[in-house]
Amino acid sequence: MHLLDGVFLQELTIQNCSLYELPEHFNNLTEELIKLDLSHNYLRFVPFATKRKESSVFKNLETMDLSYNQLEDSASVMCTAALMPRLRDMILDYNFPLDICNSNYCNDQSTKPKEQLWMVFPELKNISASFTNTSRLCFGLMKSASLVVFNISYSNVSTLSLQELPAFTAPNFTMDLRENNITDIEFFDKNAYDAMNSRFAKHNTKTTVLANVKHLQCDCQYLWLQKTLNDISNLELQDIWFCNC
Repeated sequence: MHLLDGVFLQELTIQNCSLYELPEHFNNLTEELIKLDLSHNYLRFVPFATKRKESSVFKNLETMDLSYNQLEDSASVMCTAALMPRLRDMILDYNFPLDICNSNYCNDQSTKPKEQLWMVFPELKNISASFTNTSRLCFGLMKSASLVVFNISYSNVSTLSLQELPAFTAPNFTMDLRENNITDIEFFDKNAYDAMNSRFAKHNTKTTVLANVKHLQCDCQYLWLQKTLNDISNLELQDIWFCNC
């Protein structure tokens, strides 16, 4: 008999316990769990992120805090989060090895139908993964119409790909890219720009991109971007400077 057998839990915090792994029976926690905090440990993976064939993991969980660990398997973490239908806040800050947009993201075909190229997060509002090894944007791999904050500040993004930026249905969406070493903005042609403009025009929303892109200051090759993006009234780029060419 395990310690937590038969216990009705809605919140569980196991913080600052120097944990390197969790016991196998941790997966047997009550389905009523709403908030789980495993922050400030030494976890490299979490056991509930390895059972990818389960139809649901913690089906009532709303907040999952795995910050200040050593997580490194992005596919396990992100794909398992997609199996949590009520998850609203996913906190992954200060997991330095973790790249939540890794190129191998969700390549395990057992997690999704072959024709599905993205993970669905139906209720997710906040993804915070600052101070990680995240190196790119990956909105093409995830769908969450309710997303309000996507924070990958202080990470390893070097190229800003605005054409991947979706128009969310939430009234305000903020993407925080501050203190990344962004040295390039990926060019896109007029067709891609028209498609992006059309996506934003369909929603009465506002999207803000925080970037602090200092290395592009006074680079006239990006003047076209400044002019075209000014046409999208509900898209705001903050702290991205251009020259007056």
